[in-house]
Amino acid sequence: MITRKYSFNNSTVTIIFGNILDSQKEVLVSSDDCYITMGGGISGCIVKTGGRAIYDDAQKQIPAKLGNAIVTTAGSLKQKYIFHAITIDNEYAHKRHEEDSQQKIEIQEFIVVHSVKYCLRLLSNLGLSSIAFPAIGAGVARIPYKKVAQSMASAISEFLINTNKHFEIEIYLYDRYGKMENWDFLPFFESFASAEACLEQVLKFELHKQAVGENNEKLDFSDVEISKTAYTKHGIHKVFISYSRKDEDKTKGICSLLNDMGIPYWIDVDGTYSGENFKEVIVNAIKQSQLVLFVSTKNSNASLNVAKEISLADKYNKVVIPIKLDNSPFAPKIDYDLNCIDAIELYDFTQEQMEKLRKCIQGKLAIEDSKVK
Repeated sequence: MITRKYSFNNSTVTIIFGNILDSQKEVLVSSDDCYITMGGGISGCIVKTGGRAIYDDAQKQIPAKLGNAIVTTAGSLKQKYIFHAITIDNEYAHKRHEEDSQQKIEIQEFIVVHSVKYCLRLLSNLGLSSIAFPAIGAGVARIPYKKVAQSMASAISEFLINTNKHFEIEIYLYDRYGKMENWDFLPFFESFASAEACLEQVLKFELHKQAVGENNEKLDFSDVEISKTAYTKHGIHKVFISYSRKDEDKTKGICSLLNDMGIPYWIDVDGTYSGENFKEVIVNAIKQSQLVLFVSTKNSNASLNVAKEISLADKYNKVVIPIKLDNSPFAPKIDYDLNCIDAIELYDFTQEQMEKLRKCIQGKLAIEDSKVK
């Protein structure tokens, strides 16, 4: 069996040519559609080997969201769980045969990155440390191998460099139909080798900054004005911002980013909608949005109104991006609705942090835009 191992902090990533069912790791990951049909490919092999209990457990949790993952029993397999990464739904199924476009590329990247990160967060939350992935999305979802490799390397390396915990990750490459050449698999080795080398350079650079006392410069948003479209009662918006008005100055950086991206948003400024129809206005604003940004702070997690807004977002099946401006834990009611959703840390509003948020917003809106066309 051909293998290649890469190191990230205290963890390892091993690329293996072989059958994922031979893995000894605690969790196996399967690429699935939103209804977990498990009719073929790796998921079909998993249910055939592990038994119908896996499929029956999955059916209790459908439909699942594109880019997320659900957890089921591993049946008679030696693993503790199967994670079902959702890489295809009805809307994306119609677009996977279309010619490549910038929007399609962004959707593909989002599917792989988000589902891989979701699986890794689940692994950590369950107190486990080892997992085996296939090439996520390279099967029925028809995401190009190179894009899968680059996106998996990006998601896994980012997760591992931000934790000191020890994880063992395997990625199984398998030519099920015997149609691939050896060089078709090269992007995986190139992507992870590049990510490993980049981490080494980042660590050296951070050590250098510590030695010379250099800090990542914070961006200043003190003179930013919140867009008037933000609180136009009948305005068309894509994003709803859920926050505490006590944090209005801190939230300006997020509004500035949305302004720069040309994305209309809704935000309650200075109690603009504090009249009798406040509840109706909030409900309609959330319903009409494609994306909800939850600005997480000590103040917002103590706010009952914010908790209700996040609950409404969950009720209406809205995509939520939690943005942490401090290290306050999510309030229990909010944490329940945000279970395993990847949060963006924006503690210092550095250019790197803002760019990460921009890419996240861009990717998730691309998914939502594809559903309405």
